[in-house]
Amino acid sequence: MKHIILCLTTLLLIIIAVPALAQDEATPEAPSYLAYVTTQDFVTLREGPGTAFKRLDIIPSSTTLPAIGRTTDARWIQVIYGEMRGWIAARWLVWSGSMIALPADGVNPAPFIRLIRRQITVTDSMVIFNQVNYLPGQRVTFTTPSATVEVTGRLGSGTEFWLQFFYNGQYYWVGMWNLRYNVPGLTFYNVPDAGYVYPFGRIYEKLVDYYRRAINTYGVIKNIWSDLASGTTASCNFVPKLATSPEIMPSELENEAILIPSMRSLQTAIENTNSAITLFKNACNQEGQNRFLTTETVNQALDFLEIARRNFNLLSDVLPPTANRDPAFSN
Repeated sequence: MKHIILCLTTLLLIIIAVPALAQDEATPEAPSYLAYVTTQDFVTLREGPGTAFKRLDIIPSSTTLPAIGRTTDARWIQVIYGEMRGWIAARWLVWSGSMIALPADGVNPAPFIRLIRRQITVTDSMVIFNQVNYLPGQRVTFTTPSATVEVTGRLGSGTEFWLQFFYNGQYYWVGMWNLRYNVPGLTFYNVPDAGYVYPFGRIYEKLVDYYRRAINTYGVIKNIWSDLASGTTASCNFVPKLATSPEIMPSELENEAILIPSMRSLQTAIENTNSAITLFKNACNQEGQNRFLTTETVNQALDFLEIARRNFNLLSDVLPPTANRDPAFSN
């Protein structure tokens, strides 16, 4: 009888112990991240957000990594690679998830200093919202009477847009109208847009930025060739630098087909602007009689500039309404 009771007791202990053992050996849940990035080439992982920081490793192309932080301008992204935390230049990445919600300046980063560029003063009388996902969520009571904060993101364009700021470890949003439009909208042009969670937003911002740069270069070389065409001499002491095209991965453009015509127009405008610059530079590199231009050369430069002008005009007509197709506003 005692033997039977002992066996039953042992069996009961085994039955109870098995679930406990199974629970102890259960696979822990994988941590969830706000965003993931995928490298588009072999990229350098650095200790901090900049090329002056120590190189930690080289990450292969098409590697997907969890993102855990960003710089306030979103030009560098902090990631986890194996057992390391490091930074990658954003221009080599495509991503999914809520990039705008990542902690500004990263998680326990290597020490660095930087300039605070854009600040606003918020008060408890303003209409302020918390952040849900990556957008303005619910209206909250701002308990601090007045605080000077750094702007870390925006949503929208023109004058009617939201500003994101980081305060006491949390993101908030305030409408530009709360500031009574006393701060020019262009002050926040280079602040990351919430549309950056989509490829559309990143590509559109690049197109606008490089369009503005290129059209300024176009204006300079256009004045030079217009003077030469009218018989005025031009100095070779200043030769405009070639305009640059935005670095946009083909894989990103494929998913945002509506922006492909704008990209092609910008590239055509830049190529023809640079052709006119190259003609002028080549003439300046000549000596003696060879510096005198023929009518054919002047007309060739003006033809290049006319093609550039048409494409710049097309961009000025197409880009503003294209912004309304941003998924950040339609979802």
